[in-house]
Amino acid sequence: TGEVDFVANVPYERITELQANPNLTVKTIATPRVFFIGIDPRVAPFNDVRVRQALNYAVDVDAIISALYLGHATRLATAVPTAAFGYDGSVTPYPYDPAKAKELLAAAGFPNGFSVEFDSFTGSIADHSKPAEAIAEYLRQVGIDVKLNVFEFGAFGPRRVANQLSPLHIYSLGNAYFEPAWAIKWMMQQNLGLFYRNEEIYALCNQAEATFDPGARVPIYAKVQQILKD
Repeated sequence: TGEVDFVANVPYERITELQANPNLTVKTIATPRVFFIGIDPRVAPFNDVRVRQALNYAVDVDAIISALYLGHATRLATAVPTAAFGYDGSVTPYPYDPAKAKELLAAAGFPNGFSVEFDSFTGSIADHSKPAEAIAEYLRQVGIDVKLNVFEFGAFGPRRVANQLSPLHIYSLGNAYFEPAWAIKWMMQQNLGLFYRNEEIYALCNQAEATFDPGARVPIYAKVQQILKD
């Protein structure tokens, strides 16, 4: 009939087109899905925090959001989404600073960078291969020789379950409960390709989960986010 009352999950590529129609109203909300790069700290040189920090300085996330997602994404400092309880906006993301990235790599003993494999995939709930391509290119610009592997999700999933992923991999998590503790602990499970574990953060998450008092959980989560970012 040429009429519509409500359309959910409009592709972000169509939003500008729909906004041009005066008879339609487009509303957007922040989803709790967080994209992240899993880094295996058991594998050198990622056991050095300076190298992990360098990766963050090396990537222009704002440019990726603008070019790939047409601005329909929010840059995060940690794995805690803006919609989650206890989100602390005062913990800010790393600025794009390739010179700082190179400085940290040199300080860690890698003035000429290093070689690494980076796993991504297609065919899942959201596209993970395109941001991975952009991230890999930014890492190359600071001297890191990245071999990007792109799998179909049907091949990536079993590799992940068998803990056969490369030292870097892209993934995403939807925080369905809007509560940071469970998601952060899930990301520290030491399984499924996720091997970063910080016992102080884990203990703080346990502490947050042990109280029903929202006022008590907020400062705990603020501390968690600052430690995670660092």
